Amino acid sequence: NLEEDRLKRMVGVDIGTTEVRAVEVAGVDSSGMAIITRIGLSAVPEGTIIGGRIKNPQALATALVKSLKKANLPSYGFVLNISSPDTAMTTINLPTSVRRDERTSAIRALGRPLSASLPLDETVLAAQLISTFTSNDGVDINTIAVAGVLDSELDILKTACKMAKCKPRAIDFTGVALIRSLTRSKSASTEIATVVDIGASKTSISTRVGPHVRSLRVFPGAGIELTRSLLASFSGNFQDAEQAKIKMVLPSSAMKISTAYSSDDEY
Repeated sequence: NLEEDRLKRMVGVDIGTTEVRAVEVAGVDSSGMAIITRIGLSAVPEGTIIGGRIKNPQALATALVKSLKKANLPSYGFVLNISSPDTAMTTINLPTSVRRDERTSAIRALGRPLSASLPLDETVLAAQLISTFTSNDGVDINTIAVAGVLDSELDILKTACKMAKCKPRAIDFTGVALIRSLTRSKSASTEIATVVDIGASKTSISTRVGPHVRSLRVFPGAGIELTRSLLASFSGNFQDAEQAKIKMVLPSSAMKISTAYSSDDEY
């Protein structure tokens, strides 16, 4: 199984607002889900990451080192996530005459930012071919997935890795990795799936059409604001307020929310 071979002993590191998680994956099971063989968790001091943005790279570096050590994993060759609001992903159509090595330059020439927080001249871009079609005018067009991250956010993540003496082999978007993990689709499918992830200090919305992720947006603001509001209303520390939030039960609503799952027998 090619997917199993690809996933053998892959290590991923997830940087959250309150915790760094280092995980080793050793293949997939019969349902196509990843088999986790090692995991290391390390708390991140409050204020290290605010609104999804790294504010204290040294504190993050310390947590990164601890999480890898707890899982007995190497400090190199892992896939590291980035989940700042200064990231985005979308799709853009380009003529097939635009060569692969010209795609990012052509995207910049279009002058259309991926999001309001990502000026093109301050953004690192990556592009990947999704599909090809012929327009009504008879022109062959490539649909390109475009990912972007603000230069400054990528630099501070690199700084934290340097402080931790870690060398990741790749950087992935948290929202993109999440939707790949939670949904399955055949290569020819056009089924749409969307995942909304409400974290501690940010919210991400990612969408895929068939097997391809088509969009990602990350917004500052999430559960930590509710925790702080609770903290202001009664005596206790931040951890007490966090536990109170977890135990909260919202009033029932007459409106029913349905959840659709995308799954296939073939992966």
